[in-house]
Amino acid sequence: MSARFSSRRQSRQPAARIEPTIWQEDGRAHIDVRGMEPPQPAVAILKLLETQPADGQVVAHLDRQPVFLYPELEERGWSWEIEKSEADEVRLRLSRPDQGGTGME
Repeated sequence: MSARFSSRRQSRQPAARIEPTIWQEDGRAHIDVRGMEPPQPAVAILKLLETQPADGQVVAHLDRQPVFLYPELEERGWSWEIEKSEADEVRLRLSRPDQGGTGME
């Protein structure tokens, strides 16, 4: 019975991440929300954007396209551009329209 129990434990999915990882690099804030369950990635990104200066840029690292985040970004005056990234990552550069963002890509 213990062998059966341990094989079940090994087949479990890892627990979803609860908190984003945030850091500064090259003058931009980065937020990694990969592994978080929706809607938490969008909530974390919007919360970070509230703290950014008018000329701030944020790079968001996600598991997938955040289709429900785009209207929220527009409403708050932020634009986005998809940056080249690894195959299993969507990387968005977020900025104010007058700071180099292009809107929908």
